[in-house]
Amino acid sequence: MIMKKIITLLLSFLFVFSQSWVHANLENDISESAERLSIITNWSKYIKAIDSLLEKKKENEIFLNLLTNKLTSLEKKLKYRTDVRSKKLKLILNYLTLKTSYTLAALKSEQAIIIKDNEITEDEKIIEEKEMTVYPGFSDSYNEEEKTLLAWEEVFIYKQSFSSLYEASDVGKVIFYISGPEDLTDIKSSIETATLYLEWSVIDSVWSSKLDIISSTQAKITFDNLNDFIITQNIRQARLKIKTAPIGREKAGKTIKDIYVSKVWFDDVKGISSGNDIAMYTVTEPWELFSIVPGVLEVKVEQNLSSNIPELNIRAMFGNNTIENWNNSPTIELEKLRLSTLWSSWDADVVYSIYNSESSSNRVVWVMSGDVLEFNMSALLQTNRTLSNSTRGEDYKIVIAGTTSSTVITLNLVKSWIDYTILWITWSEDLHINMEDELDLWSKSY
Repeated sequence: MIMKKIITLLLSFLFVFSQSWVHANLENDISESAERLSIITNWSKYIKAIDSLLEKKKENEIFLNLLTNKLTSLEKKLKYRTDVRSKKLKLILNYLTLKTSYTLAALKSEQAIIIKDNEITEDEKIIEEKEMTVYPGFSDSYNEEEKTLLAWEEVFIYKQSFSSLYEASDVGKVIFYISGPEDLTDIKSSIETATLYLEWSVIDSVWSSKLDIISSTQAKITFDNLNDFIITQNIRQARLKIKTAPIGREKAGKTIKDIYVSKVWFDDVKGISSGNDIAMYTVTEPWELFSIVPGVLEVKVEQNLSSNIPELNIRAMFGNNTIENWNNSPTIELEKLRLSTLWSSWDADVVYSIYNSESSSNRVVWVMSGDVLEFNMSALLQTNRTLSNSTRGEDYKIVIAGTTSSTVITLNLVKSWIDYTILWITWSEDLHINMEDELDLWSKSY
């Protein structure tokens, strides 16, 4: 059904672009995404059709907004699917989204376009102003999932692609604004350094002293020692990497949850060929959430549904957490574990329970409801739900009872579906893992 919708979407793309639409100045360099798509030979004709249409440079903002909404809806339906066909469809959707968002950005930069008697004209003054404009290209999917950063770790938290109209531009200052729902007054002690990259080249690196607190929910990182931050007329990618600081029981740095890059400000911009000053430019598209935490969880499948009792191994890992006057490592306490049961048969008699392999009598029971199976791990005895710094971790077994000959069970652990608390460390309640991929426990017919 999803494949049919995408084919229908592509056909509607062909029809709409045969009409008379507004002219937009497009950049045709989407090379990275196109290269990834080149392996899908079965879809090459659709990819070529999209490229051919966009090269005509006839787009309409209303249509493109509707198309974006449709793409978002399809993307949500595919989000938790990991089969080969779904992965290919995700690539195609991503490619079309990049093209569409880039075209919309170009349209928004051309405010002087006037439609009159099916002819397109432009005001000369606005054309001159357009030559002084820097605008974003497209957002790619580099940081498409939330991130959980371990204390004393270096991670890219932002990546955005840009291009410059008419001539390359030299940027003298870049400011990243960080926002979040909680108190950010201690963020300077939780982030040790921040580094600005253009593509993979380091442009500037600053200590936390360049991180300014604006309010309790917003801070900013300023890079103003820039010598080679050149935005060309081709796509260039700006990246922000941070190195987190140690967090512990007695450390000043706190756990920081669900923060994100909310705005990027380009200032002191000059056209390289003309030497003209270009007004500062602000990118206000929010980026994905990230958290800085003292400890994370590593999960792997010990036994899948091919065995009678599937089993997960959960291990706690901690960063460089100096805990003064405290001899023990931090302790993680599991709160919730959720599994996707998509494609399972809807049998009201099927009952699931989970237990620590060290204590089979202490179990949490849940009856399947809809497509999500949730275990309240806090109902287990504390010794059966706590994890310390160990190489092996704890094994948790899932027992499935009440099946019949017609029962079909499918289980997946989605990337962020374990919630946990780190005991004795401030602001470390209600954390959740962010794995790179979901864990497939397979399917079984009974």
